Amino acid sequence: MRTFLEIVYFVYVGVLLPYAIIRGTKRASKAPPKEINPSKASLVSLAILWFLGLFAIVCAHRLYIPLFPQWNPKWPELVAGLIFFSIAVASRQVMQPWLKKSVPPGFKSLLPSNIGGLSLWVALSISAGFCEEIVYRGVLYYSLADLTTNAWIAFVLSSLVFGVNHYNQGFRAVLFISTFALGLQGLVVWSGTLYTAIIVHAIYDIALGLLALRPPRRRDRNRS
Repeated sequence: MRTFLEIVYFVYVGVLLPYAIIRGTKRASKAPPKEINPSKASLVSLAILWFLGLFAIVCAHRLYIPLFPQWNPKWPELVAGLIFFSIAVASRQVMQPWLKKSVPPGFKSLLPSNIGGLSLWVALSISAGFCEEIVYRGVLYYSLADLTTNAWIAFVLSSLVFGVNHYNQGFRAVLFISTFALGLQGLVVWSGTLYTAIIVHAIYDIALGLLALRPPRRRDRNRS
Protein backbone atom coordinates (compact mmCIF):
# COMPACT_ATOMS: atom_id res chain seq x y z
CA MET A 1 0.00 0.00 0.00
CA ARG A 2 2.84 2.40 0.83
CA THR A 3 4.60 1.85 -2.49
CA PHE A 4 1.33 2.20 -4.40
CA LEU A 5 0.58 5.56 -2.76
CA GLU A 6 4.12 6.80 -3.43
CA ILE A 7 3.73 5.88 -7.11
CA VAL A 8 0.34 7.60 -7.31
CA TYR A 9 1.79 10.70 -5.69
CA PHE A 10 4.75 10.82 -8.09
CA VAL A 11 2.54 10.26 -11.14
CA TYR A 12 0.24 13.09 -10.08
CA VAL A 13 2.86 15.64 -8.96
CA GLY A 14 5.73 14.57 -11.21
CA VAL A 15 3.95 13.57 -14.44
CA LEU A 16 0.34 14.73 -14.75
CA LEU A 17 0.84 18.15 -13.17
CA PRO A 18 3.88 19.08 -15.33
CA TYR A 19 2.03 17.87 -18.43
CA ALA A 20 -0.99 20.02 -17.59
CA ILE A 21 1.14 23.09 -16.86
CA ILE A 22 3.24 22.79 -20.03
CA ARG A 23 0.21 22.10 -22.21
CA GLY A 24 -1.80 24.94 -20.67
CA THR A 25 1.08 27.41 -21.02
CA LYS A 26 1.65 26.53 -24.68
CA ARG A 27 -2.05 26.77 -25.49
CA ALA A 28 -2.27 30.16 -23.78
CA SER A 29 0.73 31.45 -25.74
CA LYS A 30 -0.97 30.52 -29.03
CA ALA A 31 -4.34 32.00 -28.11
CA PRO A 32 -5.22 35.62 -28.98
CA PRO A 33 -4.00 37.97 -26.24
CA LYS A 34 -6.66 38.90 -23.71
CA GLU A 35 -6.78 40.98 -20.56
CA ILE A 36 -6.09 38.96 -17.41
CA ASN A 37 -7.57 39.91 -14.05
CA PRO A 38 -4.59 39.87 -11.63
CA SER A 39 -6.78 39.34 -8.54
CA LYS A 40 -8.63 36.43 -10.12
CA ALA A 41 -5.37 34.86 -11.33
CA SER A 42 -3.86 35.17 -7.83
CA LEU A 43 -6.90 33.62 -6.16
CA VAL A 44 -6.87 30.69 -8.60
CA SER A 45 -3.17 30.17 -7.89
CA LEU A 46 -3.86 30.27 -4.13
CA ALA A 47 -6.58 27.64 -4.49
CA ILE A 48 -4.29 25.35 -6.49
CA LEU A 49 -1.43 25.75 -4.01
CA TRP A 50 -3.58 24.88 -1.01
CA PHE A 51 -5.19 21.93 -2.79
CA LEU A 52 -1.72 20.54 -3.52
CA GLY A 53 -0.54 21.31 0.02
CA LEU A 54 -3.49 19.56 1.66
CA PHE A 55 -3.13 16.61 -0.72
CA ALA A 56 0.54 16.33 0.26
CA ILE A 57 -0.27 16.52 3.99
CA VAL A 58 -2.82 13.71 3.65
CA CYS A 59 -0.31 11.57 1.74
CA ALA A 60 2.41 12.35 4.30
CA HIS A 61 0.10 11.16 7.08
CA ARG A 62 -0.58 7.92 5.21
CA LEU A 63 3.13 7.43 4.47
CA TYR A 64 4.25 8.31 8.02
CA ILE A 65 6.43 11.17 6.78
CA PRO A 66 7.16 13.56 9.69
CA LEU A 67 6.58 16.94 8.05
CA PHE A 68 6.50 19.03 11.22
CA PRO A 69 8.85 17.69 13.89
CA GLN A 70 9.78 19.80 16.87
CA TRP A 71 12.06 22.62 15.73
CA ASN A 72 14.94 24.04 17.72
CA PRO A 73 16.69 26.31 15.20
CA LYS A 74 20.43 26.72 15.58
CA TRP A 75 22.45 29.70 14.40
CA PRO A 76 24.26 27.79 11.62
CA GLU A 77 20.91 26.80 10.12
CA LEU A 78 19.60 30.35 10.20
CA VAL A 79 22.84 31.77 8.80
CA ALA A 80 22.81 29.19 6.01
CA GLY A 81 19.25 30.19 5.17
CA LEU A 82 20.18 33.87 5.09
CA ILE A 83 23.20 33.22 2.85
CA PHE A 84 21.15 31.10 0.47
CA PHE A 85 18.40 33.74 0.34
CA SER A 86 20.94 36.48 -0.46
CA ILE A 87 22.59 34.44 -3.21
CA ALA A 88 19.21 33.49 -4.72
CA VAL A 89 17.93 37.09 -4.86
CA ALA A 90 21.23 38.43 -6.20
CA SER A 91 21.40 35.69 -8.85
CA ARG A 92 17.83 36.37 -9.89
CA GLN A 93 18.54 40.07 -10.34
CA VAL A 94 21.69 39.43 -12.35
CA MET A 95 19.90 36.94 -14.61
CA GLN A 96 16.63 38.88 -14.85
CA PRO A 97 17.35 40.40 -18.31
CA TRP A 98 17.91 36.86 -19.64
CA LEU A 99 15.00 35.31 -17.74
CA LYS A 100 12.35 37.86 -18.69
CA LYS A 101 12.77 37.14 -22.41
CA SER A 102 10.79 33.92 -22.01
CA VAL A 103 8.19 35.00 -19.41
CA PRO A 104 4.63 34.46 -20.72
CA PRO A 105 2.11 37.30 -20.28
CA GLY A 106 -0.01 35.12 -17.99
CA PHE A 107 2.64 35.03 -15.29
CA LYS A 108 3.34 38.74 -15.56
CA SER A 109 -0.26 39.37 -14.50
CA LEU A 110 0.48 37.75 -11.12
CA LEU A 111 3.29 40.16 -10.28
CA PRO A 112 2.15 43.15 -8.20
CA SER A 113 1.94 46.46 -10.00
CA ASN A 114 0.70 48.50 -7.01
CA ILE A 115 0.43 48.32 -3.23
CA GLY A 116 -3.01 46.72 -3.45
CA GLY A 117 -1.68 43.91 -5.57
CA LEU A 118 1.22 43.45 -3.17
CA SER A 119 -1.07 42.14 -0.40
CA LEU A 120 -2.30 39.32 -2.64
CA TRP A 121 1.28 38.63 -3.70
CA VAL A 122 2.38 38.32 -0.07
CA ALA A 123 -0.44 35.85 0.58
CA LEU A 124 0.57 33.92 -2.53
CA SER A 125 4.24 33.95 -1.50
CA ILE A 126 3.58 32.66 2.00
CA SER A 127 1.28 29.97 0.63
CA ALA A 128 3.87 28.94 -1.95
CA GLY A 129 6.60 28.77 0.68
CA PHE A 130 4.50 26.56 2.92
CA CYS A 131 2.68 24.36 0.40
CA GLU A 132 5.43 23.87 -2.19
CA GLU A 133 8.01 22.89 0.40
CA ILE A 134 5.63 20.24 1.72
CA VAL A 135 4.75 19.01 -1.78
CA TYR A 136 8.27 18.86 -3.24
CA ARG A 137 10.98 18.99 -0.54
CA GLY A 138 8.78 16.98 1.81
CA VAL A 139 6.55 14.27 0.36
CA LEU A 140 7.95 14.04 -3.18
CA TYR A 141 11.56 13.81 -2.01
CA TYR A 142 10.88 11.15 0.61
CA SER A 143 8.62 9.17 -1.75
CA LEU A 144 11.26 9.15 -4.49
CA ALA A 145 14.00 8.26 -2.01
CA ASP A 146 11.92 5.29 -0.88
CA LEU A 147 10.96 4.21 -4.41
CA THR A 148 14.47 4.52 -5.90
CA THR A 149 16.39 3.65 -2.70
CA ASN A 150 18.76 6.43 -3.76
CA ALA A 151 18.68 9.79 -1.98
CA TRP A 152 20.71 11.50 -4.73
CA ILE A 153 18.23 10.52 -7.43
CA ALA A 154 15.40 11.77 -5.24
CA PHE A 155 17.36 14.97 -4.56
CA VAL A 156 17.83 15.80 -8.24
CA LEU A 157 14.53 14.49 -9.60
CA SER A 158 12.34 16.29 -7.05
CA SER A 159 14.18 19.54 -7.87
CA LEU A 160 13.70 19.05 -11.61
CA VAL A 161 9.99 18.36 -11.14
CA PHE A 162 9.70 21.55 -9.10
CA GLY A 163 11.41 23.50 -11.88
CA VAL A 164 9.26 22.02 -14.65
CA ASN A 165 6.11 22.75 -12.66
CA HIS A 166 7.04 26.44 -12.96
CA TYR A 167 7.04 26.28 -16.76
CA ASN A 168 4.33 28.97 -16.71
CA GLN A 169 7.17 31.39 -15.88
CA GLY A 170 9.03 30.46 -19.07
CA PHE A 171 11.50 27.78 -20.11
CA ARG A 172 14.51 29.76 -18.91
CA ALA A 173 12.91 30.13 -15.51
CA VAL A 174 12.66 26.31 -15.31
CA LEU A 175 16.45 26.10 -15.39
CA PHE A 176 16.89 28.79 -12.74
CA ILE A 177 14.14 27.47 -10.46
CA SER A 178 15.45 23.89 -10.67
CA THR A 179 18.81 25.17 -9.42
CA PHE A 180 17.01 27.17 -6.72
CA ALA A 181 15.19 23.97 -5.71
CA LEU A 182 18.47 22.08 -5.38
CA GLY A 183 19.61 24.67 -2.85
CA LEU A 184 16.36 24.45 -0.89
CA GLN A 185 16.53 20.66 -0.89
CA GLY A 186 20.07 20.91 0.42
CA LEU A 187 18.83 23.10 3.28
CA VAL A 188 16.14 20.55 4.12
CA VAL A 189 18.50 17.57 4.07
CA TRP A 190 21.17 19.42 6.07
CA SER A 191 18.81 20.86 8.70
CA GLY A 192 16.55 17.81 8.88
CA THR A 193 13.36 19.91 8.71
CA LEU A 194 11.33 21.95 6.24
CA TYR A 195 11.09 25.04 8.44
CA THR A 196 14.11 27.01 7.21
CA ALA A 197 13.31 26.22 3.57
CA ILE A 198 9.69 27.34 4.07
CA ILE A 199 10.81 30.68 5.54
CA VAL A 200 13.49 31.29 2.91
CA HIS A 201 11.14 30.34 0.06
CA ALA A 202 8.35 32.63 1.28
CA ILE A 203 10.62 35.63 1.90
CA TYR A 204 12.33 35.10 -1.47
CA ASP A 205 9.00 35.21 -3.29
CA ILE A 206 7.94 38.31 -1.33
CA ALA A 207 11.23 39.97 -2.28
CA LEU A 208 10.55 39.30 -5.97
CA GLY A 209 7.20 41.05 -5.63
CA LEU A 210 8.80 44.05 -3.92
CA LEU A 211 11.42 44.26 -6.65
CA ALA A 212 8.66 44.17 -9.28
CA LEU A 213 7.23 47.34 -7.71
CA ARG A 214 10.44 49.30 -8.23
CA PRO A 215 10.03 52.32 -10.53
CA PRO A 216 11.72 51.86 -13.92
CA ARG A 217 15.26 53.13 -14.30
CA ARG A 218 15.75 56.44 -16.08
CA ARG A 219 17.20 54.67 -19.11
CA ASP A 220 14.10 52.44 -19.35
CA ARG A 221 11.77 55.45 -18.97
CA ASN A 222 13.55 57.24 -21.81
CA ARG A 223 12.97 54.25 -24.09
CA SER A 224 9.23 54.27 -23.51
